[in-house]
Amino acid sequence: MVAASIHQSAPAPAARRTPARLTPLARGWYGRAHLVASASRSTRGARAPHGADAGRPPHTRPRAVRGRGHRAAARGGVGRARRVRAARLVSLVSDLPELVERGLRGPALPRRRALAVRASAVLGLLAAWSAASGLVIVLKLFNPIFLPGPWVVAGALLDLAARGELATHVRATLERVAVGFATGAALAVGLGVLAGVVRPVRNVVEPIVELLRPVPPLAVLPLFIVWVGIGEPSKIGFITYATFFPMFLTTVHAVGQIDPVLLRAARSLGARRLVLFRLVVLPAALPDVLTGLRLGIALSFFVIVISEFIGAEHGLGFLINDGRNFFLVAQMLGAAVVLGLLGWAGNGLVRLAERRLLRWQHPS
Repeated sequence: MVAASIHQSAPAPAARRTPARLTPLARGWYGRAHLVASASRSTRGARAPHGADAGRPPHTRPRAVRGRGHRAAARGGVGRARRVRAARLVSLVSDLPELVERGLRGPALPRRRALAVRASAVLGLLAAWSAASGLVIVLKLFNPIFLPGPWVVAGALLDLAARGELATHVRATLERVAVGFATGAALAVGLGVLAGVVRPVRNVVEPIVELLRPVPPLAVLPLFIVWVGIGEPSKIGFITYATFFPMFLTTVHAVGQIDPVLLRAARSLGARRLVLFRLVVLPAALPDVLTGLRLGIALSFFVIVISEFIGAEHGLGFLINDGRNFFLVAQMLGAAVVLGLLGWAGNGLVRLAERRLLRWQHPS
C-alpha cells in the first residue's frame, strides 16, 4: 500500500504594487515585467516522473509523485521568475534615460499647435514692448525717445529700406558672417575630426586650444587690426577666431564618444579606414557636430557687431554705432531686431540641414 502524502502547493506570491512615482512609460515596463513573471509561474510544468510512472496519465499517478513534481516545479518556477524580473530590470535601467527625457519633455505637440504657441510668444513680447512704451508716454516717466515702440522702430526700418541703406548694411554683414563662419567651421571640423581620430594630433592641438580659448575675442580684435589692417580681413579673421573654439570642442567630443564596439564590429567585417570613417565615424559624430555649427553661427552674429564698430562703413554693427553717435534709438533697436532675425534664419538653416542629414533621428 503506497502511503499518500499531503499535497502541498507553493505559497502564492504577495501582490506587488507598481511604484506611483514612475512615469507612465516606466509603469508600463514595470507592469509588463510582473505580467511575464506571473505567466512564467502559472505556466510552469511539473517535473516528468521516472520509472513506471512515466507513461501513466497525471490523474492516475500516486499523489506522492505528483507532490514531489509540484514542489520541484515551484522551486524552478521561482528561479525562472527571478531571472525574468532581473532581465526586465536591466531593460528598464537601460531605457531609463529615454524614460526621463520623455517624462521631462512631455508629449510632443502637433506641428500647427507648436507654431501657434511660438507665434503667441512672439506676439506676447511685442505686446509687452508696446505696453511699456505706451506707459512711458502716458505717465511721462522719462523721455519717450529712450524707449520707442515697435511702430516707431518699424518706421525707422522702412525709412532705411526706402533709401536703400538697409539692404546695403544687411548684405555687408551677411557676407562677413558667411565667409568668417565658413572658414571657422572648415578649420574646426577638419582639425576636430583629425584630433579625435589621431591621438598624437590631439595631444599637440588640444593644449594650444585650451590655452587660447579663455582669451576673450574682444581682446584679440586690436591684434587683428594691427596684423592685417582695419579692412575686411580683420573682421573675417575675428569671426573665424571667435567661432572656431566651440565648433572644435564639440567635434572632438563627438568623435571621441563613439562606441568602440561599433568600430571593432566594422573592422571585424573588413571595413577599411575610409569606409570606417564614412559609414561609422561620420554618422555617429554628425549630431554633435551640427550642434557645434549651431553654436558657431549664433556666435558669428554676436561678434560681427563688435567688429563692425571699428573701421566699418557698412553693416548692421555700423548702423547701431551710427545710431549711438546721433542718438537714434529707433535705428539702434531696428538694427538689433534685424540681427536677431538673421541669426534666427541662420539657425533655422542649420536645423533644416540637421533634419535632412539625420533622418534616422527625425523620422516624422
